[in-house]
Amino acid sequence: MKTVKKVFAYIIRENKLLVFKHPDHADAGIQVPAGTVEENESLENAVIREASEETGLSNFKIEKYLGNSVYHVKEKDETHDRYYFLLSCMDKKINRSEWIHGEKNELHFTEIDKRYGMIRFSFYWLDIFHARMQLNRGHSEKLNKIPQGNMIL
Repeated sequence: MKTVKKVFAYIIRENKLLVFKHPDHADAGIQVPAGTVEENESLENAVIREASEETGLSNFKIEKYLGNSVYHVKEKDETHDRYYFLLSCMDKKINRSEWIHGEKNELHFTEIDKRYGMIRFSFYWLDIFHARMQLNRGHSEKLNKIPQGNMIL
């Protein structure tokens, strides 16, 4: 079984978590910005890179490392070592209530992604309570580790 390192970005604003849906892939569920750690890349650099690539935002800062977990992906015969981070963002565009941004990694494109030239992500803010219940595939694993004093970044 292959093991893959993954990083997850919890970006909080006014007690709400930045989440996204795939408008063209409803079965993917609600997620947070996350992705694979590249070879020879630090976890810290990976989480900043993934947050930037997926959201289209910049000026991220790691506020806290929240821990790790192991997740088994049966359909891929993989184990994911997952590392969770709390991030703040000073990009002025973070104040939007919702937006669409896309990833242009053609390796993962489906036919519908090819039509748009990207894998589209529809971002919005979800209160922490509902995020714990609605996030897909273990994405909420470390939400309970966010310090209460850091809920508004």
